Amino acid sequence: VGLDARFVGHPLLDHEMQAGDRQESIRHFGLSSARPVIGLLPGSRPSEIDRLLEPMLDAAVLVKQKFPEAGFVIPVAQGISRGHVQAMVKQRGLTATVVEDSFHQVLDVCDLVLVASGTATLQTALMGKPMIIIYKVSPLTYLVGRIMIRVPWIGLANIVAGRQVVPELIQHDACPRRIADEACAILSDPGRMAAMREGLSGIRAALGQPGCSQRVAEIIVEKLKN
Repeated sequence: VGLDARFVGHPLLDHEMQAGDRQESIRHFGLSSARPVIGLLPGSRPSEIDRLLEPMLDAAVLVKQKFPEAGFVIPVAQGISRGHVQAMVKQRGLTATVVEDSFHQVLDVCDLVLVASGTATLQTALMGKPMIIIYKVSPLTYLVGRIMIRVPWIGLANIVAGRQVVPELIQHDACPRRIADEACAILSDPGRMAAMREGLSGIRAALGQPGCSQRVAEIIVEKLKN
């Protein structure tokens, strides 16, 4: 329509976290020498916790059967009760570290991440971590979304990459058995994990360069002057 549009990059790059000392973080979370470490990131809204954390935890129980040494860590967003999450973990007889305000440090220690579709998938991609994108909504919302959405993926990491770099388990596929089977298949295949990391590295370039906020401010000032 003739509008002047400019790509300025993504603001996540202005707050990007670099990888730290993994062993130190593992000790900090009390994970000992656990390997693999699997992050469970069900989202930051109560509705996401209600729909996604339960199948993630049930999947973790199944993964533990095949990988007895696996460790699990769950970062809790502001506004979410840590006690509620810990109670859900305890109900399943699962051992998992539940932490607050440690999102990037959690990603740093993970070998694989189960993550709710959303901005967290881009944050996980920028850390170069293999992941499984998971999402469930109400049946009506899903039906409307399927009608309106014109892209083949819903995960931002895959959308930005322009191809399916990481698997997506949506709606009925976001069940414990499917999640666990996918997680075990990935953890058992170093070549597949390496291919994911390589695919995720291209997402960083697609998001542009750091300095997004500064460039937006400069464009605004330029327009105001004109």
